[in-house]
Amino acid sequence: MGLFKTSPAETFHKATHALHRQQWKKAFPLLRKSAEEGYSPAQFQYAALLEQGTGIEQNIEEAILWYEKAALQNHQKAMMALARLLQQHPAVFGNTAKAYMWYQRALDAAEAVSYTHLRAHETRRHLVCRLLLEKKNGGGGGG
Repeated sequence: MGLFKTSPAETFHKATHALHRQQWKKAFPLLRKSAEEGYSPAQFQYAALLEQGTGIEQNIEEAILWYEKAALQNHQKAMMALARLLQQHPAVFGNTAKAYMWYQRALDAAEAVSYTHLRAHETRRHLVCRLLLEKKNGGGGGG
């Protein structure tokens, strides 16, 4: 054992290095360790891999849990991903009110989120993104 504990950021760096080399068996334990230690970039990355099923079995429910952990630490991309999943699966994960809340928090966290990016997540059934942006712009279409 070394004298110094590896920081979650260092563990995450090692994990991403292994991911780039598609060394899944090495990467996932490191990534999960960093995520469990509360490092939001690791939580986001772990959630994304779970959502996509990249090198690991796809698990949307667990992905949502990890996205939420990162989002609670103001990780803007995690907020957007969480809102998107909640919006896409309302029958499984609740109603669109929680998705709306996360889209709002993402906008508050980074005003740089573009209208085009938000419109890309809009569905026929859920106009959460557009309505949120219109509200943010004082009722205008923002088109």
